[in-house]
Amino acid sequence: MNMHASFNPADICAAVQHQPATIAPWSSGHVPLAPYAASEEIAAAVADIVTLHRLRQDMIRAQTKLSLQGQAAIRFMFQSDEDFSSDEAKEKARKRTESLYRTIAADEGHDLYHYVRPYLLAAEPLNAQRDLYEKELKRAIKRLPVYQWVKGVKGFGDISFATIVGECGDIGSYKSVYAVWKRMGLAVISGHRQGNPGKGASAEDWIEEGYNKQRRSVSYVAREHVIGGMGKWRPDFGADVDADESLTHYQRVYAKRARYEAEKLELPVTQAATGKESYKKHVSMRAHRYVEKMLLKHLYIEWRRAI
Repeated sequence: MNMHASFNPADICAAVQHQPATIAPWSSGHVPLAPYAASEEIAAAVADIVTLHRLRQDMIRAQTKLSLQGQAAIRFMFQSDEDFSSDEAKEKARKRTESLYRTIAADEGHDLYHYVRPYLLAAEPLNAQRDLYEKELKRAIKRLPVYQWVKGVKGFGDISFATIVGECGDIGSYKSVYAVWKRMGLAVISGHRQGNPGKGASAEDWIEEGYNKQRRSVSYVAREHVIGGMGKWRPDFGADVDADESLTHYQRVYAKRARYEAEKLELPVTQAATGKESYKKHVSMRAHRYVEKMLLKHLYIEWRRAI
């Protein structure tokens, strides 16, 4: 398994031992891992997490449907032919309706509150049940030995971790970190990004992709919190990120990768009005993806080390 950074022989010796809940100084050399065999306790915890995750996802889908119905109840009052003139216009109208719905839902005195009230009342038991599942998930993940490492990663929340386990199952049982990446929709297949087989792709091609939007979003959200600011964190323009002790490991990785991608793609880093660095969307997305894969790689290794 290839790592990114300088080679450190000490890592080789430590690889098969239990590690403290800190970010390891990953080496560029091969890191051997002991054969994996999950205990009954780990297997039971993973099974509980997978079940609770699926139940929570059911609640989220039901909540979303009610919210969309509530938005539809008020959309007809404000929509016009212009809202359907283009895909861009449709998207603007959707965002406008969504924002208005949230405003109305938060104000019982709003003139339109009675239109959305039935949907809000119907959602109350769903909200309560989702909260219950999340409490149970937080308890279940603490039964996993790797949790000690997870809680040491700033921004890697309990629910984010639980949803990754819920989608992957026993992460340590995968044959390699690449298999974890493919499970989460982050692999490179035949030279293209997973989930984008190109025009003319056959049904077999799509099966080979193994791409699932829900699973992909789970990992996507986790990386946003780890980077910070829902993925919108940026360093000060031109700052020495290695010297800034306030930054986390993954923030440093993100900043340096974004600068690398900007140079590689010839899309210069600019200075925002806030004094922070500003990247083109293509640059930031590539850096985001890099951090996401690194987080999953570290999780995989630490899971294996913790048994």
